[in-house]
Amino acid sequence: MFKNSIKLSLSVILGLGVMFSGCGEDTSEADAYNIEQWLDSGDNQKVLDYLGDCSSYSGEAKTDCYLNVGAAYFGMAKFDMISLSKEFANIEEKFPDDNQDENRSKEFNKVVFAKLDEPALKKGIEYYSKVVDGNDSVCNEKEYDNLEEKQKQACLSINPVLLSNIVNDDDTNDDNKSENAASLGDIIEFKDALQDAVPELKSEELVAIIDGDTLDNTQDINRNDTLDSVEATDYALKVFAFSKVWDGNDTVYSEFNRSVTYTNNALKDKNITLAKIDVNSTITDDQNIFFRLIEFGNDYNTTLTTIPDTICDANNTIITGVSENNITLTSGNSYLPCVKLKEDGNATSFNDSVVNVLNNDDLLASIALASDSEDDTKTDDDKIAEFKNDICGITGDANSSNQGLCIVDSNGTITITQEAVIDYMNKDK
Repeated sequence: MFKNSIKLSLSVILGLGVMFSGCGEDTSEADAYNIEQWLDSGDNQKVLDYLGDCSSYSGEAKTDCYLNVGAAYFGMAKFDMISLSKEFANIEEKFPDDNQDENRSKEFNKVVFAKLDEPALKKGIEYYSKVVDGNDSVCNEKEYDNLEEKQKQACLSINPVLLSNIVNDDDTNDDNKSENAASLGDIIEFKDALQDAVPELKSEELVAIIDGDTLDNTQDINRNDTLDSVEATDYALKVFAFSKVWDGNDTVYSEFNRSVTYTNNALKDKNITLAKIDVNSTITDDQNIFFRLIEFGNDYNTTLTTIPDTICDANNTIITGVSENNITLTSGNSYLPCVKLKEDGNATSFNDSVVNVLNNDDLLASIALASDSEDDTKTDDDKIAEFKNDICGITGDANSSNQGLCIVDSNGTITITQEAVIDYMNKDK
């Protein structure tokens, strides 16, 4: 279902090209010229220094400012037309044959997903969203024709797949046009949720999961076509959080597990177990080691999101000059994995990401439609239902007696669980 998903490729480049089409009629001629020159030459910081946060502008000039600041941030993230065109040209050169579309798509997915971690890209999306008054949901095929020109320009950056839908749409019946929008913001939120489950997950590894690629020996040291980092989270959830018998590869085991105590305000009252999980090679003596923090709560048990390759003290303050080797069975609370804290100061957990992100129907609809964007034989509802069923492992219609690893109530409403997500990430897509 997820194979060859998130069809951005040329749609991204064409969509982003619109944002360089000018600085708006209400921008002064001198300003427009300078800003256009800076954007074209990649001097994006000059644009940001000159325009600031757009608070000094009003009316249409403020809208122009939002568009240009958004373009500058996209440029800083190398998510602009020029940068992506060069990337795509390199990929075309690498795979020149007409029958290599799938390889080109995978390579471009790697380029795109690597850029989704860029803070500047999120800032750019924030400014483009201001043009549509923070309502990204209007950036869809059905509402596009009713938008103002500058809103259309912003929407093609917020939702690059939109341009492909518009260009390829020969149906003039508005009833058949989709009201859902596959925005970059939604895709980033989905990616972040998966990385909350598997902290070590890199963008290129996420693409490997999406595209069903063969993993290399360093990613899959026990050679079972599953990322070792995903197996570590799977082991932590099943064996410790859910108290189930491990039914996975016998090369994965826990070297030790023990209770730990943090003094940080966000963590001090939590019941936390630290597990050191080993994934061993079937060919050599090599192994990959992962630390997982399992939180036991009243309503659910889950894993806390750690920060890879960093060690903290009990106050969750980073300790320099030490490594994961300092975390041992007997090291107590002196050396601990660092826990990722949210902006509000609370700890980040896998369960919160699943509940708050993947069960957001609007967001999940966006991702489902993006992953199946080229199949015009299915309705939006069909695509969304298939995507949910695929994550949950449901065959046929979901109901309370056919719910896979998810929870389905009497109305057929699906609640995606953390167990379902980690199982889904283990599957060959």
